[in-house]
Amino acid sequence: MGDLERLNTFLQLRKQTVSGMLEAVDHVKTSMQDKRTEEHFDVLFSKATAVATKLDLQPIQMPHVHKPTKRYTGQTAAHIHPDAQSLYRVQFYNALDTVNTQFIERFQQAGFYKLQQLENVLLHGDMDKAVDEYPELNSRLLQVQLAMFGNKYTDETSSDVASIIREMVPEVRGLFGQVEALVRLLLVVPASSAEAERSSSALRRLKTWLRSSMSQARLNNVAISHVHQKKLDRLDLEGICQSFISANDKLKKAFGSLGWAFWAGVWEEVGGLLIEWQAARASRDCKTKGR
Repeated sequence: MGDLERLNTFLQLRKQTVSGMLEAVDHVKTSMQDKRTEEHFDVLFSKATAVATKLDLQPIQMPHVHKPTKRYTGQTAAHIHPDAQSLYRVQFYNALDTVNTQFIERFQQAGFYKLQQLENVLLHGDMDKAVDEYPELNSRLLQVQLAMFGNKYTDETSSDVASIIREMVPEVRGLFGQVEALVRLLLVVPASSAEAERSSSALRRLKTWLRSSMSQARLNNVAISHVHQKKLDRLDLEGICQSFISANDKLKKAFGSLGWAFWAGVWEEVGGLLIEWQAARASRDCKTKGR
């Protein structure tokens, strides 16, 4: 399944196009369909058998078969595969069929093709009827602005166009109002939700059982900090600490003129003591329950 892993990596890239994503999915889909042959499975099964022999593992064999009751099968005998190779061949085909079905359900949607049409309008200037479905877009003005934009700038993805517009001075940016509106429509619907799903899966690590009383406002702030952790790593922590300490006289008296490194060491020591105290308390509770 190396093709699927490479596809997943590609879909998580920031700079990608809808058309490129659909083309990559089509290539992987064709590759998976080509593997649905007896020859390919026989080679795969032979490799698995050789690896099991090399590692001194148990040979691939039939799992224990649970005989169903007669009220489900009737008088006919239940089908039993003659050997392990035929059993796993069927499972291999089922896995490939499931992947193919998921490709169709997830990527062969009308919304994807409409986004592809809008993206082609932005990147190549080929006007499409899909533009008329959005009241915020004027097809005549958009065509003129795209022609002027294409003569001046070079872009390959919607993100490139967004970066160019973001760096424009307000006077020049006002000349491409329709282009900016089209870019906003494309950017609010990402080509894939992989990055958003990774941010959501991080919530389990942020709000743990020990942080169950965390408020929603604090959780939002912590989640934003987690998503933009690269920007946080570039912050000047010493400057932030000094600004906090020098905010008023009360803070100056409480913290003095000591540097942030000192207080970081103090909090690290306190955190270590708290962890040791919790471990000792948990051990004592276990012993108490054991009695």
